[in-house]
Amino acid sequence: SCIDFPLDAASFHLMEHPLHFTEAHRAFRELFETRAQQYLQAHGLSEENFLQLAVAVLEARTAGGEQPAGDVLQGLVASESYEAFFSYMCLVRRRREFAERTLCGANDELSWPELVRRTLLHDLGDMTVGDTPNSELL
Repeated sequence: SCIDFPLDAASFHLMEHPLHFTEAHRAFRELFETRAQQYLQAHGLSEENFLQLAVAVLEARTAGGEQPAGDVLQGLVASESYEAFFSYMCLVRRRREFAERTLCGANDELSWPELVRRTLLHDLGDMTVGDTPNSELL
């Protein structure tokens, strides 16, 4: 579980890593590879083609000034490198705790419209239409 990992990936070199962290990485890698193979087969791609496409996406994003790695590419890197997996799991823990703290409240259910609204507010700022508190959100 991501809750077992520390909040800060900077602790990677400062701590002793429990065996279940490396076992979780191995299981993640196996799951990722299985799902990747299924995806490649379903779309008629070979592993070589996939790697070429991944490199092209990374180069295009970097050239366009964008962040080079999205969630899928982070997952790919995390499946190969234990240190990247550790950092990824720390990020997942922070995201989970944020969601639990800000979105779930006392409920056991997550409101997807509320999650989308909060994400848009975070990314775009206040996008209300009109001056009243009951104004519609864009």
